[in-house]
Formats: sequence, structure tokens, C-alpha cells
Amino acid sequence: MKEDLKKTDWGEYYRKPFFLAKFTRSILRKRLFNAIRCHLPDRHAFDVAELGGGASCYMNMILHNFTVRKYHIFDNNADSLRVTAGLAGADYESAVRVHEVDLLNGSVPELECNIVFSGGLIEHFDEPGTAKIIREHFKAASRGGLVILLFPVPSFVYRMTRKLAEICGKWIFHDERPLDEQEVIRTAAKYGKLLHRETIHSILLSQTMLVFSKNC
Repeated sequence: MKEDLKKTDWGEYYRKPFFLAKFTRSILRKRLFNAIRCHLPDRHAFDVAELGGGASCYMNMILHNFTVRKYHIFDNNADSLRVTAGLAGADYESAVRVHEVDLLNGSVPELECNIVFSGGLIEHFDEPGTAKIIREHFKAASRGGLVILLFPVPSFVYRMTRKLAEICGKWIFHDERPLDEQEVIRTAAKYGKLLHRETIHSILLSQTMLVFSKNC
């Protein structure tokens, strides 16, 4: 990432989400649900780690539809982490574990989670930084566990939607770098087997989802 590139203000984002967020989140939640349901080999109680998941928009969907022992959330934004456990509600908050970590300069523990994922994280770094964050996903996963990566790709639809948002002064993800999926696969394939890929254009800011099984 260029040194002079303005960074995304995540505190501001959590206070006032991007104007398309409500629309995009519902679609992405459904796609993530389908990926877990289709590719998780054992649907008994499992552990989850969400990287960059402060104030997660995915957590409740997973907690309410699957049997989760522990749901770990890693983020470097303290404000978002303070509200995360409360979002789960009384029936689920005991399963939620929050960790304040700078994933670029720090590291996640080897948690042996059955599912490790992120949505909207790995595109906020330069290429070496993105590779490092991808490795952190696999570090937290169990052998044979799922690693799911959701990230924007530079489709025509993405580029036009972003340009319009920038012109209107609505674009807030200043350091977002839409990724060529081959860049992501080059790193992730060192640690796992690609099970599934799909690109979701219906949310306008096109996203690709890659599902890997961590090497045994």
C-alpha cells in the first residue's frame, strides 16, 4: 500500500456503515451460509474464527443456524469489539470470544477452528500484507477445516459503482484494493485445497468467495 494513501476510518464506518451495506450484507450472509452448509464435512458443534470481524454482520447468522462452541473474533478496532458480544444476545454471548489484535503486525493463535473466514479484510493491504493476512487464516484453522475468503474484484460493475460513489463523496474505503483472485489463490493454495469459487455481481461492488480446505 502506498504510504500516502488515505486509510479507511473503521471507527467512522462502524458508526455509520457504507450506504450499500444493508443491501450487500444480506446477500453475502446467504452465500456464506450456503458455503458452510455445503462444504463443512461435520456439522456437529464446531469452532469459528472471524478475522477483521468487529461488529460482525455474519456472527448471528452462524450462531443461529449452526451449533457453535466458540466464536472467536479478531479485530484491531476496540470500539467495534466492545459491542460485538452484545450483538449475539444472551443465549449466545457465552460462545463469543473477542481479541484485539493488529493482524498485519501481530498474529492469531493456533486455535484449530473448523471454520476461519473474513469478509472485507484482505483487500485493505498491499500485496505482501494481503499474503500475510491470508496465512493468518490458515494458522487459525484446524486440519481439514474450512477457510473462506470474501473480497472485492475489479469487475466493470465494481469499478463503475465505486467511481459513482467517489464522485458523490460516499466512498469511505480509501485503502481498498480490489483483488485479482489469482493473487489470493497463489498464497492460499500453499496451505489448502480450493473447494469452491464464485463471484457475486448482484451486490454491485462485485465480490469473489473462495472456499479452501486446510491441508492435513
